[in-house]
Amino acid sequence: MPPCPLLGLPDELLTYILELVGQSEGPSVTLVCKRFRSILFSAPGLWQRYTVLLPSRLAGDVTPQGLPTAPQQQAWVDARLSVLQRVAHMVQVLQVRDGDVLEGRGDSGLTARFLCCLSPAAAREVQLEHFYSIPLPAQAMAALAPLTQLQRLELTSDEVPANAASTLCQLSASLRSLFLEADTIPLPAAEVLPQLQQLTSLQFWSYQPLPRFDWRLLTALHQLQHLSLCQTHSHDDAQLEPPPPTTFPAHASFHYSTDERTIKLAGCELHMAQNEHSECRPAGNDEEGDEHAAAQRTADESLYLLGMQRLPALCPLLDSLHTPLMPLRRLYLELCTPVAAAAVAGCQHQLSTLTALSLAYRGEAAAEGLRAVLQALMEQAPLLAELRITGCLGGAFPDFLLHRTALRELHLSFNGLAGLPPGPYLAGLQALTLCDEGLRRLPASLAAASALTSLDVSCNDDLHLFAADMDAYVSPRLRHLGLAHCRLTLLPAFSQLSGLTSLDLASNAFTALPPALARATSLVSLDLSHMDCMAVTTADVDALLARRPRLARLQLACTGGRPDVFEHLQRVTPHIKRY
Repeated sequence: MPPCPLLGLPDELLTYILELVGQSEGPSVTLVCKRFRSILFSAPGLWQRYTVLLPSRLAGDVTPQGLPTAPQQQAWVDARLSVLQRVAHMVQVLQVRDGDVLEGRGDSGLTARFLCCLSPAAAREVQLEHFYSIPLPAQAMAALAPLTQLQRLELTSDEVPANAASTLCQLSASLRSLFLEADTIPLPAAEVLPQLQQLTSLQFWSYQPLPRFDWRLLTALHQLQHLSLCQTHSHDDAQLEPPPPTTFPAHASFHYSTDERTIKLAGCELHMAQNEHSECRPAGNDEEGDEHAAAQRTADESLYLLGMQRLPALCPLLDSLHTPLMPLRRLYLELCTPVAAAAVAGCQHQLSTLTALSLAYRGEAAAEGLRAVLQALMEQAPLLAELRITGCLGGAFPDFLLHRTALRELHLSFNGLAGLPPGPYLAGLQALTLCDEGLRRLPASLAAASALTSLDVSCNDDLHLFAADMDAYVSPRLRHLGLAHCRLTLLPAFSQLSGLTSLDLASNAFTALPPALARATSLVSLDLSHMDCMAVTTADVDALLARRPRLARLQLACTGGRPDVFEHLQRVTPHIKRY
């Protein structure tokens, strides 16, 4: 028999090939020959990340008492420990998943045994996940202490052990990123956080409050760039008072949230405060590799202020959340109680760069005065091009919007509008949303929106859609049309269908594929989901796909199609994303 060609390859190339094989097939490869075994256990790219995840076939093998059976699991654990001991000098990341299943074997030191195999000189990251039904073992927490080069630690557990504070102290010189998520986190573990001076990222998610901890002490973390604090609890006297993000010298991003109680910031009370960053390229120069263009790229910021229960003044709140070093482009403000227009006054400096504003009202009381609040915000935002209004207009379109000719996107929902008045604001609109309003027909004023490429009138239950209305009022430039949840039984054959690239017809009352779809030959995305009464056959699918070569996304979930229809669709359209 001639020699195997693989054996003639140099070690470097074999190493690359075996790295592609992966850890799961590694044991089989070691049986080929000693050379393969030696190369496999010396391939750094293969062992940088080591995951301990009990296979489902073993995790599901249980005794009548509900506990995992021991023999097969023990053999699998011993094999994984043996491999880890051999490659520990190359392992930089250890991930222990489904820890509650592993520890549920009755061996509470199992996770610690894996941790003890790691090399302190090599280990950079440890993730201990899914200890939800049992506390994270104290032995595991203690086994982390010798890993003095550890830079990232992630713990998700029902309860963090009491010795967490001492372990974190021992890791303080190297730890850059810490993620703690648990139902209960002991107070000493929180009190030691200000001592972790190298932290650049901290996520602290607790389902029980820490009423005696002063979160403002975290401002001692001068290198902290990313801070996420989340508490979900039902204690009446518990309120999260996080430090203002602008008090951190290296402040970049933050996320503060609670479920049942509120966050207190700058005298305001709300359920969530969060920012997001996005990169802006200089206009007219998008060439890749252009170092000058890369140097000119800037970042801007979006602010989300949701579930606002009390807003005495917006200006101090923005000052506590937003740094002037980065322009504020998008502001999302959700109110749960009415506020006075005076509360949002005096924000010209912060809102002067704003290009997108979202104002929503979710309260039970009447939305009195919100039109004045909206007007006050818009008067301070001269660059505004995108506006979202939800539940704030009380059935009447505001006059001060009629002359906002700079608007490019207008999204209106739950405002009780029965129509849309004419005005100069329509001329420049490229995207318009009128969802959950009181529309019965398309507004004739749409004829002035000659630049419109996106129109969404979903969730208007009494909407009557006529081809004559579409042809007369809607721009031929239209590319996206949303008609979901309108109780339509017929799709009219209007002329704009041929140019549409996206069409949403979900949750209507069609009993068969609308014949007018034959005109929509340019579709890239089509949603026909959630129509139980619509019978779809394989012939329908073939006819649907025949003249739509660009179709890349098709939703047919929860329709009346038989299983063979979906099998046929999967067989003939492997390139299409199906939902």
